[in-house]
Parts: sequence; C-alpha cells; structure tokens
Amino acid sequence: MLRLVLAVLLRASAVEVTYQGRRFRSHQDPQCRVPFASNAVFRAASFAPRETVDLKTLTNAVEHFESLTGGEVDVEEAAIATAVKKFADEELKLLLLLEATVQANDLPVLADIRDYKGNLVTIQGADSDDCVRILAGEGTSLKASRDHVRKIRQALDGGALATVRHAREALGQTWAVLRARPDGAALEDAASQLSSGLASIEFVEELPKLARETQKINQAYRGLYECQHNLRAEVFTSAIDEVRGQPEWTLLDDDVQTALIGPLKTRADPIQLEDWALTCSACHATVGQMESDLAALSGLKSAALIRLQELAAPEQKVERVRLADYFAGSITSDSAVDEALDRLRADLYKFVAAGARIVLE
Repeated sequence: MLRLVLAVLLRASAVEVTYQGRRFRSHQDPQCRVPFASNAVFRAASFAPRETVDLKTLTNAVEHFESLTGGEVDVEEAAIATAVKKFADEELKLLLLLEATVQANDLPVLADIRDYKGNLVTIQGADSDDCVRILAGEGTSLKASRDHVRKIRQALDGGALATVRHAREALGQTWAVLRARPDGAALEDAASQLSSGLASIEFVEELPKLARETQKINQAYRGLYECQHNLRAEVFTSAIDEVRGQPEWTLLDDDVQTALIGPLKTRADPIQLEDWALTCSACHATVGQMESDLAALSGLKSAALIRLQELAAPEQKVERVRLADYFAGSITSDSAVDEALDRLRADLYKFVAAGARIVLE
C-alpha cells in the first residue's frame, strides 16, 4: 500500500525519489519505476516532499513555449518539460553542422552558437521542474538566441561563406598588392571596413558591407591587373614583330621560329582573368611578375635577336653591345658625350672589322 501511495504522489509531482544516488522527479522517466519494482529495492530508496511549480510559473512557461515554437502544450509540469526537451533535442541536431561550419571557417559567431548550445544542453539534462523554471524565466532570451542562430544559418545557406572568402582574399593578397600603389590610399577605408566587418560579432548584419567594400577593392585590383597585362602584351607583341621583321627570320624552319620567340610569345598572349581570380588563367602571372617581365623585355628581345643571328649564320660571330656600358652614370658635359661616343664608335668599328654581327641592347 505504501508503494502505491508513493507512486501516486510521484505521479502527482508531490514527492521525489532518490535511488542509487540518482534523483527522480518525473513519472515519465522510465527509470523511476525501478524503486517500485520490489520491496527490497523500495526499502533502499528514499522519498522526500517536492516543491511544486506554482501555476503562474507554469503559465509563463507555456506562453514562452508557444512564442518559441508556435506549438501548444498543456499547463502541466511533465508535459511542458517533455515538450521543451524535445525542442532542445531538435535544435541540437541542427546545431551540429552549423557549429562545424562556423568553426571550420573561423567565423566570429562561434561563441554565440556555443552559448545557445550550452543552454539547450542544460535543458536536456534538467529535471522537469527546472525545465519549467528555465523556460519561464529565460524563455525570452532563449527565443532571441534561437532567432539569432537561425539568421546565421540562413545567411550561410544563402552565400555568406562566399562573401567571407572573397572579403578575406581582398583583405589579404589583393590589398597587399594595392596598398603599395600610389592610389592605394584611396582604398584604406575599404580595407579598414573589411577588417572590422570580418571580426564583428554582428556578422550577419555586416555581410552587405563586406560585399560592398570587397567589390571596391576587387575592381581596383582588376583595373591594375588588366592595365599591366595589356601593357605587357603590347610591348612583347612589338618585340615579336621586331624579331620577325629581321631578314634572317625567313631562313628558319617553322618549329625553330616558334621556339625562338617562345619566351616572348608567352608574355604577349591576351588576358583571361576570371571573376574573383587573382591571376590570368593562361599565364598565371602576378602583378609583380608582369613588372619584372617589363623590366626584362630588353634582355629577352636581345637574346632572341642574337639567337636568330646565330641560327641564320652559325659561322658568323655575334657581338652584343650594351649602350649602358658606354653611358654609365650621368653625363654633364659635351666632352663626356664625345668621349662615350668615341669609345662606342671604336668598338663598333672593331667588331665590324672582325666580321661580327652586332646586336645593340
């Protein structure tokens, strides 16, 4: 009879049962039946009055649950606890992938997601009366956290990761190229906005700004890259035309011609710059490499011309004459000009007398 009475009191949430160090407050917990299985087990359990949840708290919990989920639940402790635990289980399943995505991409909202996750885990492990009190007292903040996490999830599903990736590229490699340029100062504010936006806890609200400032930096970079690429293509095309215009060009076979101008041709191809790409998909040259190519144009062209002379007349010696060797430093007088020209003239006469072909650099 005593077992029956106490079981009824447990069902009515009037008592709580402690058995083997574990406390049972809800009759819906399957393990709460163990202390009532036999007299021996029953004697090993202890029973204590339980403070019941008042009607006002139950009502507040129901209102918060309806606001949180849009569903309905009976104004009864066990029913409320069961419903809110189910809600916590469903939310935690959704958080697994979201938390992994945020962590893998090092987004600044990881702390918000883990705070929400901690609240859900607390609800999962709480007793039924504690679940009701948590929901009644923290239902508003729990809903705000749930809505914030949903906004993050929707943003990531809607292309936010691509926006972040482009912003980081713009702030990294792209900005590193532009900041050293004379017009880089005009983009300082855009770079600063990207830096603060990528680190902001208001990540979702910052996405439009990130996209806008990224576009500014990307457009400036594309303008610089296209200008450098087109300039390089123009001057190297001119160099190729100069090599092809030599009388000896027609004496070479097609495959020899192709190999001869190969180093020039690779730098004269038209640009193929895809959206958000940092380099041309054909040559893969960076801005710095293209500047080096422009500086090396004279040497590459001279090397092609000398090789052309060697292939066309292998028995004839070819001499390379660098004008900079004769006009080194600054020239400040007529006598210095005459002296440099005299040395140049003497060497040219000597090479011609020796029967050599001369290529000026």
